[in-house]
Amino acid sequence: MTTVTPISQDQVTNAQSVRSALGLRVGVKRDFVPEKACLNEVPIRSREPSLQGRFIARVAKPVPLVMMDEAIAQEATAQRQDFTKVQA
Repeated sequence: MTTVTPISQDQVTNAQSVRSALGLRVGVKRDFVPEKACLNEVPIRSREPSLQGRFIARVAKPVPLVMMDEAIAQEATAQRQDFTKVQA
């Protein structure tokens, strides 16, 4: 087992075996996502303009776009109804 100790600036130096196992290279950014009692290491794809892959461990099951659109429409309708009640 490899152990690490944070230095005064909360930085951690990882052993070569850890860097090799994670595929860490100089200049490659990673995101560490907390999940239950551990951290998942997710590469940040700097060539892609989106955040795809960065939040993969944070969502149990992806939500289809159709369901998102329906939820947005329902909320907009509810807010519109609340607004008209206030105006009346």
